[in-house]
Amino acid sequence: MVRSLRSALSLIIPLLLLATWFALHWTKGAENSFIADPRLVWETLASLRGELAENSLLSLRRLLIGVLAGTLLGVSTGITLGRTPWVRRLLGPTLNVLTAVPIIVLIPFFLMALGFGELFRVGVVAAIVFLLVYQAVIGATVNFPRQLLELAAHREKTEWQIAFQMLLPSTIPEIVRAIRLSFLFGWLAIAFAEEAVAEWPRGGLGYQILRSRGLGQYEELFAAIIVLGAIAWSIDSFLGWLERNVSHWRKISGDSNEPKRDHSKNQLSSSATRA
Repeated sequence: MVRSLRSALSLIIPLLLLATWFALHWTKGAENSFIADPRLVWETLASLRGELAENSLLSLRRLLIGVLAGTLLGVSTGITLGRTPWVRRLLGPTLNVLTAVPIIVLIPFFLMALGFGELFRVGVVAAIVFLLVYQAVIGATVNFPRQLLELAAHREKTEWQIAFQMLLPSTIPEIVRAIRLSFLFGWLAIAFAEEAVAEWPRGGLGYQILRSRGLGQYEELFAAIIVLGAIAWSIDSFLGWLERNVSHWRKISGDSNEPKRDHSKNQLSSSATRA
């Protein structure tokens, strides 16, 4: 009963938005061509389903490859800089500056470095994910309990063992949270990257949205936005579920209350002393 009520409540805002869309079209559609007829948008969605599906798969593939590459690079870089002070002093300031720079400003540099092919599209997404994951991982690594690291050193644990048995598990919630945020910026990056190296009809969903807007094809624009919203919602829901299911690692990273933190330290101590 409670779950059904929650499901019903979650539909209130979408239904209100849909009703507002119909109302705006009926009242102002004649004088504002940007307010597309919802019925025509649905017809466009059905007639272009093959094209939308193909471009969605293209963008999704680029996005997932970029997220995977950026996550792996961000985790390894964050742990390395967190564990190596001289490397952190050398590279940290530059990476901090890059984190504050909007990705659209860096697109010309990516074009020079990666060319106009698929590597460029994936590289832009990977760069965003890398910076977000790096910031999350280095923060968790630097703030990792020092006494546990001293215990691991006393037990002669190697850097690889410390990284994979202690640091990496403690940063899992931050990594998942950073990946979840990176998908938001990743879709924006994909759209800019696909527009920068325009290719039609296999330009990707992001380029299809921007192209439709430029040509004034608002029914196709809103149809593509609906598809993008459905994909983004599905990915975010999965990552939200994943984040909740790894929430016990937050105890290890010290986000819980004091008694739980002691229990987490006992868990990590067992990892540090494990043969």
